[in-house]
Amino acid sequence: MRSNTTGGPETLSRTSTGSTTEELPEDIQRDVDRVATGFTGRLWQQTADELFSYAFRPLMVAMRRTDKLVALTTKSRTPLQMSDEERSTLHRNPADREDLAVRTIYVALETFPQLLKRGGYAPASNRGKNGRPAKLTSFFYQRCGLVFPRVFYTWRDEQVNRALDCSLEMETAELINELLNGSGTAVRT
Repeated sequence: MRSNTTGGPETLSRTSTGSTTEELPEDIQRDVDRVATGFTGRLWQQTADELFSYAFRPLMVAMRRTDKLVALTTKSRTPLQMSDEERSTLHRNPADREDLAVRTIYVALETFPQLLKRGGYAPASNRGKNGRPAKLTSFFYQRCGLVFPRVFYTWRDEQVNRALDCSLEMETAELINELLNGSGTAVRT
């Protein structure tokens, strides 16, 4: 095993003698090395694909279970507020869950490289399950939880606008039909 102090961009050495040095497991060290080299080109695309694959299924599951969704979004600066109908829709509609999962992951991926460059990934100080240093994939999934409420609110607004547009189109079609048929019932008071 090798050691690393923070995993931030300034941490390019593979070992350190500082007091915060900790032996990291090989898989975590690979994540730290990947972050230290920066994300460009093929490396970033490969990492983005891995992060997408890792986060997609847990997001789909979290949206079906209120307790998991609340736990995921707890640290977000944007509080998540959903109606019972919205929770029910996410629980029973896989297409909506999939749409939200993809949107959430893409929003999280947009800012993830900059977050990592600022030293956001520090596995030695961010413990995951069983006190083990957090993997990059876990760190990314937490990022998805931070952006989910904003993505949800945007999605919800789009759903409302789509419903209003559909309603207006239906009313217009009914009016045109009445005018063309000449029944005289098109004028409403």
